[in-house]
Amino acid sequence: MDYDYQVTEQQYRFKHGIAEYIKLKKKTAAGFPLEKSRLRNIWWIALLSVITTALYGFSLGLNIIAFPLILQFFIAYTATAGFSLNSTLVIDLFLGASASAAAGNNLIRCSIGAIRVAVIQRIINAIGVGVTFLMLEGITTFCAPLLVVEWFYGEIEIRERREAEA
Repeated sequence: MDYDYQVTEQQYRFKHGIAEYIKLKKKTAAGFPLEKSRLRNIWWIALLSVITTALYGFSLGLNIIAFPLILQFFIAYTATAGFSLNSTLVIDLFLGASASAAAGNNLIRCSIGAIRVAVIQRIINAIGVGVTFLMLEGITTFCAPLLVVEWFYGEIEIRERREAEA
């Protein structure tokens, strides 16, 4: 995340002719693309999450213990990375309310996890393990366009909210 932030800052400085020695207040700088700095690598993280989780359900029927374990590693990595990027973006976007933003983000994250744990076995029993994990990633894929909306329209939303606050 730090590297992505630095790359975005360098691009912003170049575009606006701001020298390196000038301190840049990134969260309040006009037009600084916070969403692009935080979501710069989300595409491959989401793609890897979709692929590994979809394969996970089918890997359980292969009787090869190493394959599901390796997939679990990548599933955990991508889930943690995705939520970390999202949490950091939410905190960056809500100046002065970062504790509330983090708490709200954690509430949603934990609620989704609790719901998945509560219903996963029932779904597996009804439609099978492979199809269940494929369906879960279908839901994730269905929601992925929200990242695209944030990427292209996030800056407009930030500007409008800051103008309303002023």
